[in-house]
Amino acid sequence: MGRLDEFSFALRTILKFYRWRRIDPVPWAPLRKPLNRSRLALVSSAGFTLPGQDLFDTASRGGDSSFRFIPRGTRVASLHEGHGSDSFDHGGMRQDPNLAFPLDRVEELAASGRIGSVNGRHLSMMGAITAPGKLVRKTAPETARALQADGVDAALLVPVGPFCNQAVSLVAAELERRGISTVALILLRAVAERVRPPRALAVPFPHGYPLDRPDSPSRQHAVIEAALRLLERADATAPVLADFAAGAGRTD
Repeated sequence: MGRLDEFSFALRTILKFYRWRRIDPVPWAPLRKPLNRSRLALVSSAGFTLPGQDLFDTASRGGDSSFRFIPRGTRVASLHEGHGSDSFDHGGMRQDPNLAFPLDRVEELAASGRIGSVNGRHLSMMGAITAPGKLVRKTAPETARALQADGVDAALLVPVGPFCNQAVSLVAAELERRGISTVALILLRAVAERVRPPRALAVPFPHGYPLDRPDSPSRQHAVIEAALRLLERADATAPVLADFAAGAGRTD
């Protein structure tokens, strides 16, 4: 999975001493209906925007905690990637935005009957947020209420950078408080252990590559399938943290 040695010495030092925001108590919203009758939404921290939308503010002190709604049916080629961190490789998700915002993959899951339906809109954020107070107090509750109003049953959250691991965890917690079952991919397992998202799948890929490889639907589906299986675990209690078995499409 993602490793600290991916980063510069300066960033490794920051990550080592950073005070991660712990979720306590951990909210828990079991899936209310079978996944093949559930409505799914995506949350990506890659900073994608559509033409005409305001770009994320990469100079904002502590990070830009705002969100953008991305409508269902958006062509992934039309997305602009505007994540502000230069600490990881952006090349894969620029080549194939599905790597960090799997819009095409969830449509394929709905077409196959694996999930009931895809929500009419998804959430895009820029997860390089080092001061998450506003995210926790304001923007995450606002967007959680929006997805709740849409009738969303489940959400898949996808990080790309080191601080994104915390950001998607905090958003997942707010969604669970609103009764929406979540599973967050995690690129630094140690962050999930400290922050404690309700359900998380630690994936063995470098930052910027949360769904393994660009332009590889089968590999991307394997990661998503492992995440969906966590949602379906009726015997689980919060928090759940599983490891993806690379190349096998299953959790350990």
